[in-house]
Amino acid sequence: MDLIDRNLLILDSKKSNGRVKACKMHDLIRELCLKKAREERFILQTDRLISSSNVITPPYKVVRKFIKTNNPDLNNPSTKNLRSILWFTYFKFLSDGIAKYFHTFELLRVLDLQKSKISVFPYNMELLVHLRYLAIWIKSTDFPPSICRLWSLQTLIYNSRGSSVVLPSNISDMVNLRHLKSSKRRFDIGSIEKPMNLQTISYVRLEDEAWSLLKYFPCIKKLSCITKSYKQNDLKSFTYLESLSLWSFPVHGKNHITLPATLKSLTLSHGLPWSDMSIIQSLPNLQVLKLSHDAFEGSCWNTDG
Repeated sequence: MDLIDRNLLILDSKKSNGRVKACKMHDLIRELCLKKAREERFILQTDRLISSSNVITPPYKVVRKFIKTNNPDLNNPSTKNLRSILWFTYFKFLSDGIAKYFHTFELLRVLDLQKSKISVFPYNMELLVHLRYLAIWIKSTDFPPSICRLWSLQTLIYNSRGSSVVLPSNISDMVNLRHLKSSKRRFDIGSIEKPMNLQTISYVRLEDEAWSLLKYFPCIKKLSCITKSYKQNDLKSFTYLESLSLWSFPVHGKNHITLPATLKSLTLSHGLPWSDMSIIQSLPNLQVLKLSHDAFEGSCWNTDG
C-alpha cells in the first residue's frame, strides 16, 4: 500500500474484502527494477535467442533465472546455483530440453513451467529433491507418478488438457505438500493411502459423503469442492476450514448444507433453496460471501428462515 500511495505501483484489482489482489508496474519503474536486480545479482533475465557465439556469462552466481526465450543457456556454469526458474514462453520440446539439466540443479527450490504447456512430464525431475514450488501444465491427462517422489514439495499447481485428473494413491507420500491447486481441472481423489496435511486444495470432486474428504484432508483450510448429492454437503466437521467454494448440483430437487463456524469466506453456486441461507447467521466469522451461477432457487430470501 505504501508503494501504491507513492504511485510506484498501480492498483489493478481488489479482493472482496477490499484488500489488494494484484498490482501493475509502470514501464519506467520496471526498467529500474530490472537494472537494480542485475546490479544486486537478484535475478538474470533471458529474453533473446542464445547461440554459442553470443552466450554471456554473468560475473556472479545466478540464483534466480527469468526466461522469455525458447533457447535459454542452462548449461552455463553460472547457473549451477539456481534456486528459482520461471519460464514465460511456450516451448513444446521443453520436457526434453530442460530434463538433461536437472542433475545440475541441485539447489533448485522454485520451478514454474505452466506457461510452457509441455507434452509430457519431464523425466529425471525427481532429481530435484529440494524443490518446494512446482507449477506445470501438461497435455497428458494422467497424473505423473514421479511427482510423488518430490518429497520436499510444498506447493503444486497442476494443470492438464483433460477435464479431470485422478490423484494417485501414493500422493500422500508427499508429506510436506500443503497446497494443491488447479485453475480449471478437477481433481478426483480416488483412493489415497493415508491422510495428508494439505491446507489448500482446489476443484476436488466429492463422490462420497463429506466425512471421506475429511478423512484424507483433516487440516484443510481452503477448499474448492464439486458435489452432486445433498448428503455430501455436511461440512460442519471441518473445524479448520476458513475458505470454501462449493459447486452443488441438486438431485431431484433436494439439497441441504451445513457449514463450520470457522468460515471466513464462502462462495456458493448452483441451485440451493433460499431457506438454506439461514445458515449464514450461524457463521460468526464470515467476512466474504459470494453467490454465483444461480446459487439459489426462488425469488425471495427470508433472512428469518
